[in-house]
Amino acid sequence: MVSNIEPYLQVVELLFRGAIDVCKPIQGFPFIGGILSSICRFAASIIIASGGYLLWSVFQLIELLPIANSYSIPFLSGLLGRLQNAPQVGNDVGDREAIVQVKKRGNTIVERSLGALLTASWLFYILDLLLMAWLYKPLNEIGDLNIVGLLRTLLGVFATEVIILGVMLIDNVIDPKSIKFQEAQEKKVREY
Repeated sequence: MVSNIEPYLQVVELLFRGAIDVCKPIQGFPFIGGILSSICRFAASIIIASGGYLLWSVFQLIELLPIANSYSIPFLSGLLGRLQNAPQVGNDVGDREAIVQVKKRGNTIVERSLGALLTASWLFYILDLLLMAWLYKPLNEIGDLNIVGLLRTLLGVFATEVIILGVMLIDNVIDPKSIKFQEAQEKKVREY
């Protein structure tokens, strides 16, 4: 998990490096300077850690939504119901081209929203991969492959996704509402 979050902590630390530098002048205060400086550094560390986890959470949420939606039986059932029951606006004979385009866009809003979510997911995967490669350097300066850096990069980008996907697939198999589970329950066992 640290491989996954570490680049985000470093990005936030780069952005808020000035917050840590503010703590240095406090150290010169007589008597309580060391204590105040420690408290200031601790507060800066909390801000950096919170910001890093928040940034990581945003990336994971955007990356995982299409995956989670694709393997969630309740979501897919609801989506199919909405698509089948969604009112479709028909074109009238006298409609101008602009009105026809607006109606067409209105009729395909769910599909376009899912497409935009998938596009955002891919963009965030690319940014995530670049962040991981920046930190773990899978290629060294002369272009040789750094196996440990490559593994940490791949682990950082895909570890959470593999875990979530595995949990969702297991949930779909053993979920009492799933079709596969219901079919397995209905099969008669041959007695000997």
